[in-house]
Amino acid sequence: MTPAVVTAYNNAMAVYLKYTATVNVTGVTIDPGSFRTLTVGEVVTVKAEVFPDSATNKNVIWSVNGTGVTLYEDKDCTTTVILEHSTSLLTVYAKATAVGSGAVIVNSSQEGITPSTFNFEVKAAGFTVTYQPGEGSGKMEPTKVEKNAEGKFMYKAESCGFTAPDGKSFDLWKDSDGKEYKVGGEYELTGDLILTAQWKDEEKPDDDSGSGKKIEITGDIVFIGGGFGGDDTGWDYVGGGYAPQQAYRVSLAPMQGGSA
Repeated sequence: MTPAVVTAYNNAMAVYLKYTATVNVTGVTIDPGSFRTLTVGEVVTVKAEVFPDSATNKNVIWSVNGTGVTLYEDKDCTTTVILEHSTSLLTVYAKATAVGSGAVIVNSSQEGITPSTFNFEVKAAGFTVTYQPGEGSGKMEPTKVEKNAEGKFMYKAESCGFTAPDGKSFDLWKDSDGKEYKVGGEYELTGDLILTAQWKDEEKPDDDSGSGKKIEITGDIVFIGGGFGGDDTGWDYVGGGYAPQQAYRVSLAPMQGGSA
């Protein structure tokens, strides 16, 4: 039987009755109703809606299950919501106050109604990039990446500070998925990042050019090439005798256009 409110009025000889039917709540929803990842300091507007709109008692009860979020009555987050108590507040403000996870829950003050939840996870205000040496050695301090003016977490790949293994030089970084990060390149992050140094064999001078190369001499020889103003810094063998003797003469001649 539907409850009702009956009010009696006595006006001289006549009696007037006023009958008001109670409209029961059938449900309550919450917006946002989907999972959200928040950063510390972020504020989300959370709205409850009671059905039907003509319900007699539209009061709701707010609660938070988990950690990381505090509910406020105002968007400036100065007055906290009294949890687990009936209130007419259908709009509250959830502020991410610490790293954590949980759910904001709203239910009707009327018994027997299924509550509605907004699940969340709160992460730090920035992401952390940590470094691993791979085949190298040493230590690098982590890099903190914060949100820029456009609301993105942009990371500029840093130079390698690890000691290279013997015969190797630094090439680039790779994450756990194999994505490459080249020094100086900018990349958008969606979470914490672990980068491992990738090493390559050191480049060796070409055997046919460059100073410092050791060669066996079996006779007088002549080299023509760099060192005399030409663009080529290498030397090319152009001829010489091979008479067996205890000492040989090495002659250096300029390239065409050069000067000795």
